[in-house]
Amino acid sequence: MTKEKKEIRIPLEEEIWGFRLYDQEDRQIVFLEFLFAIFNAPVSSDTCNLRMPQFSGSSHLVLRALIFSNPEINFCSDWDDWIPKFSKNMGETFFQLTNWNPEYLKDFFNSFNEFKQVLIIIRQSLDKKDVDRKWNYRFLFPWSKDQIFPDVEFNSKNTDTSTLACKRHYFVHTGEIAYLLCLLSKNRNKLLEKLKEKFKSSDNPLARLCEILEKGYSDSPQVPLSINSAFLPKQSHSDRKVLTRAEWLAEDILAILNLNLKSEDTAEFLSRIIGLHLICYYLERAKFVALDPRLKGDGRFFMLCEIPEPESTPVRKQARLNFQQNQKLGFQVLLEIFNKKISEIENAPDTERARLFSTVFNTTAELEEEDREELEEDPNSFKNRVKDSLEKKFIKHLGNFHQRMAIDIGLASREFTVAYRYILSDELLLTLVYAVVKENFVPMKGFLKELRTKFGIVIDEASAMEYAGDIEIETNDLVMNYKRLLGQLNGLGLLYHLSDGCDYVQNPYIVAQPI
Repeated sequence: MTKEKKEIRIPLEEEIWGFRLYDQEDRQIVFLEFLFAIFNAPVSSDTCNLRMPQFSGSSHLVLRALIFSNPEINFCSDWDDWIPKFSKNMGETFFQLTNWNPEYLKDFFNSFNEFKQVLIIIRQSLDKKDVDRKWNYRFLFPWSKDQIFPDVEFNSKNTDTSTLACKRHYFVHTGEIAYLLCLLSKNRNKLLEKLKEKFKSSDNPLARLCEILEKGYSDSPQVPLSINSAFLPKQSHSDRKVLTRAEWLAEDILAILNLNLKSEDTAEFLSRIIGLHLICYYLERAKFVALDPRLKGDGRFFMLCEIPEPESTPVRKQARLNFQQNQKLGFQVLLEIFNKKISEIENAPDTERARLFSTVFNTTAELEEEDREELEEDPNSFKNRVKDSLEKKFIKHLGNFHQRMAIDIGLASREFTVAYRYILSDELLLTLVYAVVKENFVPMKGFLKELRTKFGIVIDEASAMEYAGDIEIETNDLVMNYKRLLGQLNGLGLLYHLSDGCDYVQNPYIVAQPI
């Protein structure tokens, strides 16, 4: 039997997008990662810092164990029956509650049954997406900062909880990329202050109940996150596109924070707007580094959004095609950059190829002897092996980021069809109004211009002519798409129509504020 050759990894994906946008299916976890960095990462005075520093945060193990790993509660009728069973389960399975004293629970709750009901209420409020995960990989909704923690892992044979580590199973790096982008904004200090103020505490009853459940046990043990765990591409601090995206992201987050919204509503809208900006960042970077004029175009991307209706429309067909093109864009760009770099190596003298490989692909990893020989003697075989490794890595992490994030924030759907296409869900449209409309009323033309400028969102004829002039679609179809948008806004109570035919988008939270 022949020995299978080891994969050769190159940091080309990181060179374009940084490390790393994951193909997560849950925008709320991305938002948790973002808030975890906000509250725990030390902020450097260096505005050009493009890497996450080393930092740590509380694991909230007691709270998580009570809510997520407490089957005994269902079969016990009193405190004396439950406490030893729960403690024994924790000691044998995960960690030893050596300093945990349940007397504070007895003091607060009138009865054991009341305590049980509180756990049931909190569990019922949780997202059902992660119901099958292990308890140490599950999360709470961020009603306040005390419900923000990473997934953790520790050695079940070692009861010392100081060995906790964040293994990045679900709590990965996407939110940290958003955090690093915010640090590039001129408004970063104001933004950090506002976010901390909003989520430091909460009047939400569920946040208060969580606080009671872990009283005295919320700050430890700490979970360390490794240094340089996430980073932006080099020169991002001087890249006009990246800096503009950072300013827009900070601007939209601040706009939502300035509204009179409860923390749980704020979290809902912020998770969507952050997800949308990350999709834009992904597409912008791909367009920026593209070499083929057919991929690069004028450097701008667009997302043609169908305002859904049951019957098939020409807009739907083009929105589906546009979605598929953007979905493929990342790997197409990655592949052409790879081909350009590897050709430099192939054209070099045999003995120089190994040294040049490390330089061209900016990697410190040394090639093994058999890889060096293959590169010198059969560069085409070596090239195909590296290419396969690059594709596997892209598919595993970044390949589906655009699709999954678009679906989760309400930017893509298969409703009424078999393939995904861009749409604007009610929830995302609300989010866009809250982020973009900063006055009582904004003319529809101004609102649509903001959508295409910031997000490349195309709905009407004027936007299509400016951003997507080569799409094959009739003017009348775009007019009908625009009219459906008016109907959607009207149904959400966001449209203000004057008798002279002028349409305005209104932000109800600004309109409702006292003068």
